[in-house]
Amino acid sequence: MGSIIDSRISRVAFVACLGMTPLSFSIAGCADDADTPHPTPTPEDSSVSEVGADSGADSGVDSTLPDTRVDTGTDTGTSADTRDAAFDADVADSADAPTDSGTAADCLASTTGSAVFTITDTSLCVVAAYTLPSGYVSSLTWGRHGGPLGFDSFGSPAVKLVRWAPPSGATGALTSTTTTVNVPSLPSSTFYWDSQALDLPFYNWTAIAYAGTSAGYPGELVLASSSSTDLVRYNVNGYFSESAVGLAASGGRLLYTGLSPLATSASTTNAGGLYAADRCGSATSSPRLLPDTDTTCGAPLEVATWESGSSGPIAADYKENVFAILSTFSGKQELRGFESSKIARGGLATNGTKLFSIDGYTGEMVADGSKVVFQSHDSAYKPIDVQAIDYTVDATAKTVNPSGSVRDILHMVTPGTGVALLVDDKHRVWVGVADPATGDAGPTSSTFYVLRKKTP
Repeated sequence: MGSIIDSRISRVAFVACLGMTPLSFSIAGCADDADTPHPTPTPEDSSVSEVGADSGADSGVDSTLPDTRVDTGTDTGTSADTRDAAFDADVADSADAPTDSGTAADCLASTTGSAVFTITDTSLCVVAAYTLPSGYVSSLTWGRHGGPLGFDSFGSPAVKLVRWAPPSGATGALTSTTTTVNVPSLPSSTFYWDSQALDLPFYNWTAIAYAGTSAGYPGELVLASSSSTDLVRYNVNGYFSESAVGLAASGGRLLYTGLSPLATSASTTNAGGLYAADRCGSATSSPRLLPDTDTTCGAPLEVATWESGSSGPIAADYKENVFAILSTFSGKQELRGFESSKIARGGLATNGTKLFSIDGYTGEMVADGSKVVFQSHDSAYKPIDVQAIDYTVDATAKTVNPSGSVRDILHMVTPGTGVALLVDDKHRVWVGVADPATGDAGPTSSTFYVLRKKTP
């Protein structure tokens, strides 16, 4: 099942151009001056399937130039505040921030998950444990259906969205529903599907992407509607990790790490960074991510770049603060935070705030409203313990600031164990781990452990 079961750590950007992990192959961003190896995947190593199909990729809709707007200082809002009054009328409130009203009594037995990890953050406990019939899980996102969303790229151009639904109780098996999305007119040359699918909070779109192997890693972002037949497509280079914001006040914005802004034709832009594309049009009138002639909608732009611009993971919390890691090959990885009003629809280019700069490379990362949780890999590309950094938001300065330093929250019993990370709609952290191997076949099932504070 391709991207959702053949990759344990598929989001590791450990080279500045192409990233390869022990069980997967992923596209990573690279700066123009990157001089790094480009490993070639084999079928058994690939979670992002190599594909060849008919030539003549759909170039998308509308046209625009990259937006060069820059936010040069602290302000009291974004251009979205004046552009889109209809969305400003509904501000974020308690209805936009679901909470888990459980108590410590909901914690499962302290031995739950103990064969896999030790919880080193004593404020946390396991409140649910769900199994699924897949040997490896990674690169999942939280779907609009209320469960994990995976992407199966094998069988291209007929790729699949796999939606996992949890049972009603605290234990049991996740069940899956698969939707096939046929993507015609794919390149005849070699390319690789990205391993994520993401439900956007507007237009009922689900985003998937692929990248080629020629200069700039040209590819496409493909936006599928619920019907899976009406596709919107944009050219983009080196698309790697994605997130989105879409509270009514923000209006909707796609955010991703990659090598270029979205466009309607191929480009040679090879500038690794954090990029944004705003919701334009309406659900009934030309829904799109480019402004065309609409002056109330900004053009796609590079939000920021740092650490030589190699791609890494991106995450948003339920308050729509955004976090992204970029790294330097054989160097540092730096996490930056972007306050919700600065990164919302209509927001300008802004540098964000550094939360940490540490060694290693990160694949899986989530944010739950108070901390960023992530799993790094060392210089030998081996997963280490699951870590976190706490943060606070300064509403006056409009910044996201570190609170303390990086700390361990889960110690893996078997060194080198990789995990999948998710945050659900109650902002609980899900930790997915492959179950013990079954003979030569390897693992055939996995378990998600759901973590929450013992007292809300």
